[in-house]
Amino acid sequence: MTAERSSTSVNYRVGAFESAEIGGWQSEVSRLHGAFTISTPFESAYRGTLDWQATARHRLVRWRGQPERLVRDRAEIRRDERDNYELVAPTSGCLVVEQAGRRISLLPGDMVIVPLDRPIVCEHVGASAAIGLLTPSSSVAGHLARQADSLAVDGRTGLGNVALSMLKSITEQRDSLSARGFELACERVIDMCAVAAAESMTPGGHRDVTAQAVRRFVHDHAVDPDLSAAAVAAAVGWSLRHVQAALRDDGTSVSDLIRARRLELAQEKLTDPRLAGTSLAAIAAACGFTSHSVFCRAVRERYGASPTDLRRSMRA
Repeated sequence: MTAERSSTSVNYRVGAFESAEIGGWQSEVSRLHGAFTISTPFESAYRGTLDWQATARHRLVRWRGQPERLVRDRAEIRRDERDNYELVAPTSGCLVVEQAGRRISLLPGDMVIVPLDRPIVCEHVGASAAIGLLTPSSSVAGHLARQADSLAVDGRTGLGNVALSMLKSITEQRDSLSARGFELACERVIDMCAVAAAESMTPGGHRDVTAQAVRRFVHDHAVDPDLSAAAVAAAVGWSLRHVQAALRDDGTSVSDLIRARRLELAQEKLTDPRLAGTSLAAIAAACGFTSHSVFCRAVRERYGASPTDLRRSMRA
């Protein structure tokens, strides 16, 4: 049985679901997380509950259930292509996550951020409960070193514990949050988890923290047409040389990050039906582009279509 209601903001919704059989449970889990095949020792019967809150960008799900095994293979990824990562934080019981040959056992206090565009298996050993935060890859990928595809975080101490406490508070305050408040809180949880993971690494942890601070600042200020590498370095409190070296380790630069963020904003605005009457020049300026021709060329190079065609494709 599903219960859904809107909060005070039309852009922020909360809902709940209670299952007594595996079919309904699999359908609801797949709707919230992406397509999964679920098996359970209880055959067709399955008891579980889901409480969720969501905007178009983030989705937070708190669930409790019986033992189960969830599989997301390549066929399901092709059928349901969601460019998301998920932060998984068990609150009771034990979860086992398998991806890319890596097997991670999670107990309460452990957290892991994993991509959902690659095959994954998640097994709930015994009755268990957890919180899952789904966030776009753009919020997470920048925190990952080139060779990494996931982040493990200790939520028992330090900044990791602050992040876990905040994650729990978001679920507890779900009826009191606005869309903007919810999204800001989710972004900060991801940021804190990334910094906590980086601080546990040696010897490159300091540079990882620098890169994360730069990415966060660019994410929030890319619409400033005067944003430059020097301005970003001054804002985050490190020398330009140190910032460039930290990003070089990740295979990118400040200019690349600014361009990528502006293009992400451009896609969001061009495909937003509420902005259908807004001129392309106004959208370009709102995303930080100072030249209409540069804007059009950048959109075509990134998305393989002109701004006009990208907008038109969402109306079809």
